[in-house]
Amino acid sequence: MVYRCIRFIACAASAPGLALDEVAIDGLAVDVLAAGGDAPKIVTLQECHPSGAAHSDAPPQICMTNVTAKSCTLTLFVDKTSDQTEGMTTLQPSSGPTTSRSTRDPNDTVVEATDLSYNYGSHGEFAAVTKLSFSVRRGELYALLGTNGAGKTTTLETLEGHRTPTSGTVSVFGGAPTNRRDIRPRVGIMLQESGFAAELTVIESLRLGGSISGRADDADRLVNAVELGSKRDTRVGQLSGGERRRLDFAIAIWGTPELVFLDEPTTGLDPTARDRLWEIVGDLRSSGTTVILTTHYLEEAEKHADRIGLMHKGVLAQQGTLTELVAERPSRISFIAPSGVELPLPVRASENKLTVVETMDLQYDLTTLLKWAESTGVTLDRLSATPSSLEDVFRSLAAQ
Repeated sequence: MVYRCIRFIACAASAPGLALDEVAIDGLAVDVLAAGGDAPKIVTLQECHPSGAAHSDAPPQICMTNVTAKSCTLTLFVDKTSDQTEGMTTLQPSSGPTTSRSTRDPNDTVVEATDLSYNYGSHGEFAAVTKLSFSVRRGELYALLGTNGAGKTTTLETLEGHRTPTSGTVSVFGGAPTNRRDIRPRVGIMLQESGFAAELTVIESLRLGGSISGRADDADRLVNAVELGSKRDTRVGQLSGGERRRLDFAIAIWGTPELVFLDEPTTGLDPTARDRLWEIVGDLRSSGTTVILTTHYLEEAEKHADRIGLMHKGVLAQQGTLTELVAERPSRISFIAPSGVELPLPVRASENKLTVVETMDLQYDLTTLLKWAESTGVTLDRLSATPSSLEDVFRSLAAQ
């Protein structure tokens, strides 16, 4: 029989037979890999009913048997051939009915900030973030970018639950991000800088970070996925900067969290490692994971983000898809033209002998220019056409 991982859950298991309320398994045979206390072991889930009433009209429950550890992290495996639990299934103790990822509205809000403000200083005299409001939908990759000192790090730390806002509200999965019991096990965080113990090995660090997350995973699988297999038993203090970043990433995605924060994830990575990281992020997104990204590599945001938020001086200055953000920025046509000719388009500037034309309709104006050149027999050396980009938007914002 072929199995696949359906969902990671955390629970308190102080006694055998802990009930997980109203989980719609409908009689499927399921096993659970329980990690906690001693070595991992297999325990069995079986259908039961409240108060032992096997034929009660009350919703069935799933009861764990043979669980003896004081705490555990569970991984549910379900027969892949069954369509009764398609996608991801969430099991939470005493949390009422739950639904699979595949049946959830794809527009569900995972993260929401409303009028978020954060002030520093003994009297709150320095406003780092001012009335910031935005939301991130389930399965979305949202890039939060900003100029230096814009407040994006403070914003991220508040969304991650490391800071409490001065005013306004922050919600993650409908709850407070500071809720370590219910919210934190569903979130993976990759910080700008790691705090690894130099004397621990790569595999030891990964297992330690994973155990803290409240999720379960295979350390050997992950260490190979981020291409650190050859460094498995190397002490962290002997790793290069790029190798440490890959270890940071592995810990953040341990157990396939529902939400991942990636803070400058590709800093220090070579092009091959960078491509591999984005390949893994793509796999995570295919499973329904939501990603919030900050990066100084604007081309990464252009390529991978569904929506982009641009912060400047503590406020969210602009937000939207790449197409929406660049819609009001002109494209550029540049070339070297023979002196003394009258061009069919207005010239914006001349840079290093290049004539520069700005246009809001690149296709139309480029066609006009080429038809003119053909009809007059003019050769346009070093001709290039560049559509407006996120960098143009960013530079314009920084100049304000």
